[in-house]
Amino acid sequence: MEFDLALVSLPAFTQKCPSIGLATLAAYLKDRYHILCYDYGIEFYKTALPQFTVTDPLIQMLKLSLYPLWGASNWVGLPDTINPEIGQALLKSLCPVCSALYQPIFTEFTNQRALTQTILESYASRLIALDVNNYGFSLMSGNAVASLYVIKRIKEEKPDATIIVGGPETSPYYRAEFYSQMKEIDFTIYPAEGQIPLDRTLSFLKGNLAKKSDIPGVYFKTKEGIQRTAPPPPLDLNNAPIPEFSIIEPHSYNLSSIDLLASTGCPYHCRFCNEPLIWGSYRPKSQKRIMDEIQHYIHSYGTTQFELGDNTFGASPSFFPALEQLTQDGVKFEWAGNCRINELNASRISKYRQFGLTHCYFGIESASPKVLALMAKQYDIQRARTILKACHEHQVRSTLYFMVGFPGETSDEFQKTCNFIDENREYISDILTSVFTLMPGTSMMTSPDLYPVQFSPKYLNAFTYHSNDGITHADRKERFLQLRGRWDNTAKV
Repeated sequence: MEFDLALVSLPAFTQKCPSIGLATLAAYLKDRYHILCYDYGIEFYKTALPQFTVTDPLIQMLKLSLYPLWGASNWVGLPDTINPEIGQALLKSLCPVCSALYQPIFTEFTNQRALTQTILESYASRLIALDVNNYGFSLMSGNAVASLYVIKRIKEEKPDATIIVGGPETSPYYRAEFYSQMKEIDFTIYPAEGQIPLDRTLSFLKGNLAKKSDIPGVYFKTKEGIQRTAPPPPLDLNNAPIPEFSIIEPHSYNLSSIDLLASTGCPYHCRFCNEPLIWGSYRPKSQKRIMDEIQHYIHSYGTTQFELGDNTFGASPSFFPALEQLTQDGVKFEWAGNCRINELNASRISKYRQFGLTHCYFGIESASPKVLALMAKQYDIQRARTILKACHEHQVRSTLYFMVGFPGETSDEFQKTCNFIDENREYISDILTSVFTLMPGTSMMTSPDLYPVQFSPKYLNAFTYHSNDGITHADRKERFLQLRGRWDNTAKV
């Protein structure tokens, strides 16, 4: 039987649960089309990644995961797929510090290019052998180059194959134009919700839609150049099919732990973040829908743990009552997710713990009230101390995100963050540190506190910056290492 579509996610981040994005698309399409669905991430993590040898001391010093570093290294390590100069520019735009700091690690991976190519050839040969002519790839920065390698191999063996790409990388706020110009790619889906555009693309390919221009939310090539169609209307989250994980191959996973979304978008507008631009308005699911999803996974897959992918679960007006009702009904499970400090208090934390909460991730970013105001982070740092202590008292682990080098962060303001970590160490499970990165579309692009520097080519949509406060990227690197060293005294600053 010839299939209508093979949905593919090459290794990017999945370690336990297959991609929720792939599962969402599969559920939306499976009743109308014959589809195949592949997420190679878990297989890669278990069997391929351990074959690489990386000895750079930064791995142990900063407790780095090799998984995303392998994906990043491909931007400079597969020159027949991506020009390394373009790849280097992209890496610099993703982090003005880490692109140089991790260069020795990238070099180690590049020196094992033959192994990477063997792994990618294995994926390509499996996909080429399928009885299908339409392929849809989910692109993220971590798997984009690997995907392009496999796409080129498919087009070499099956020149008439249709290639469709979507995912975070193909947002107009990232690299939609970059991918849409590639000769191997036929359709680039740009909305964060790709269900409707992908459905209409398949309808066109089967002859049920007259013109490409009738497909919403896509880029495609014409004789006159690249055409972009208008976006589709937002999906009705409460009536869309529940994500279908069990259809995803290879079956090198169990579904005891599953990713879950109780909402899309973000109600906040931090100046460094483009999530509201990518997702549009904040849309929470209803109490009934959340309960239906959780119970479906528990009954269908035996799921006992959920990882919420929401930007902040505390913003949803329906998530708390859904958990409360499930608990009253005797439904037991554990869960973890991101939340904002200003959305919690000791009483609410106690309740969430009764409802199965085990781990909270907080975007603290800075312990300086001045820097928080510059970021438009709407919370009181003194409240953060109270919340972390309450989480600790209720056996809820707390992982904190920090960002160094935001324009306006003086040495004294940075020191406040260091002191915060020292003073609250007993309440913190771990910290994750990043460096301020300039995101296209955010208000920081026009901030008087910095001036952007755009990399070539223009359609790569990649930027670095110079801030007007005298803080250099070398200073940011020092702070990045110092903050991690502050937490883990085995790190050498």
